[in-house]
This record gives sequence, C-alpha cells and structure tokens, in this order.
Amino acid sequence: RVATLQQRMLREIDSLSEFPEGIDHSKYEDLKTTLVQVTPLYNDFAARVPLFGICLVIFHSCRHDETSAIKILWKNILCEEILPCGTRQPDLYQGLLELVDELQLGERVTLLSDTMDVGGLSTFESGDWVVPLQERVIRLGKELYATGADYTFPIDYIMELLETLRNLMPGSRLSPGWSLTTLAEAGVPYLVILESFDSCVNHTGRNDPGKALAHSSASIELFLHWITKSRESGQGAGQHSTAHVELSRSMSTGDLLPKLNTLRARLEQVQGESLLEQLNAIENSISFLVSL
Repeated sequence: RVATLQQRMLREIDSLSEFPEGIDHSKYEDLKTTLVQVTPLYNDFAARVPLFGICLVIFHSCRHDETSAIKILWKNILCEEILPCGTRQPDLYQGLLELVDELQLGERVTLLSDTMDVGGLSTFESGDWVVPLQERVIRLGKELYATGADYTFPIDYIMELLETLRNLMPGSRLSPGWSLTTLAEAGVPYLVILESFDSCVNHTGRNDPGKALAHSSASIELFLHWITKSRESGQGAGQHSTAHVELSRSMSTGDLLPKLNTLRARLEQVQGESLLEQLNAIENSISFLVSL
C-alpha cells in the first residue's frame, strides 16, 4: 500500500508544471529509489506541495480520523477545481469570498468590472469548473467510501459544500439534484444521500414553499437516477445492479416507503402537481423493479 502511494506521489509531482519549492531535491531523488515510511511521505511531500487528494488517501490508508483536517482537505480539493476565478456579480463575489475565507484564498477570487480584460481567467458563472469538480468527487468517493474509513469521505460536509456551490451558481444552471446525483455516482447509498440532504435542508429551513419545492425537486431527481441505475445490469450475467439490490432491500425493510410518503405529503402541501405526477411514475417503476 505504501509503495503504491509512493508511486502515485511521484506521478503527481512529475505531472506538475514546475518543481514544488517546498520539496527537498535530495529527498525527492531518494523517493525515486527508496521505499519510505508513510509519515515522511505525508510530511515531506504530500503536505508540502500540497497534494490534497494524496493527503486524504494517506489519512484513509492510515485510518487517521481527524475531522477538522479532513474537512479542510475537502474544501481545498473542491476549491482547487474552482480557483482562480472571477465574477462580475458582487453578491456572487461575496459568496465566494465566504467560501474560501477559512482557507485564506480570497486573493484568488476577482471581482471583474464590465470593461476589465479577464485574459485567461475563468468566471465562476461560466461553469467551467463543474465537470472537473464533479468527476473528482466521484473518483475520490469510489476510492474512499465503504472501504473501512468512511470518515475520509464525510458525506454531510461534502453535501454542504456542493449545495453551497450549486446555490451560488446563477440562473439555476445546476439542476436541483446535482449534489445528490454526484454523491450517488460516487457510490454513496441512495437512502444515505436522502438522509444527508434532509439534514442539510433542515439547517437552511424548508418552511418556505419555494424551498420545499426545490427540496422535493432534488429528491425526485435522485429517485429518477436510482430507477435508471436499477434498470442497468449487474457485473455478472443475470445479476442485478447495486442500485437495484439497494432498492429491493430498502423496500423489503420498509426504509424507503416513509421517504416516499414524506415526499408526497410535502408536494401535496405546496401543490407541486407536475412533481406529484413524476412521483406517481416513480412509485410505479419501483413496484415493477422490485418484482423482478
């Protein structure tokens, strides 16, 4: 495992456009030929570059449960895909400053004037960061989650960060369920995602009809994703997909039905007729799928 991490570290360092100033050249040369312990691998290389993803993988490998440090790593990982960036919207600029304040990266966010030449600077609202960030979360989730150290993939915190970014994006360019389906693609069970999202929404309040409708839209989107994945084949011939297995189990244990009932009650309260129609179709699809 350490040897694999070391090889990965070398590839990451070699892929950089410039040799990192914080790394000792002689130690780097030793890294090429000598197996090192995980502590110097972290202290002398991963933390010094810094390589946030590798740091997280080392925490996972060593079963190092330090919540605050893991959260900082995750925020850095997501911000790495966004920064540097600019925006012409003052409210969005303030929101981005609040996001990066803990990391002291405010200087990497620029408030642009209408006449300012942005050069090669990407604007946040262009969305250039969306796919790379999503792919990185998915890749790390598949590597870290459900492998004995789930605290290195803190679902509630990642959900909070993704929702913050989704809400910052102007014009509803990210779908209501973007954060949820991203975590589903990363391998997080659907019911766990629903629980995390409910908790996240509760923190921001959902008594407002508009927020309740947005919350319901996101849940509907996740259920549609679940059904689509449940229809796919498993790895072996005649095998059901992981999503189908989870769907059948959650129905047989009775864990899913309360979620569906709560969603229906919420939609009836806010008169979300089109979403109610989608929910009816979802329930019919679930009944069909679990009968297979």
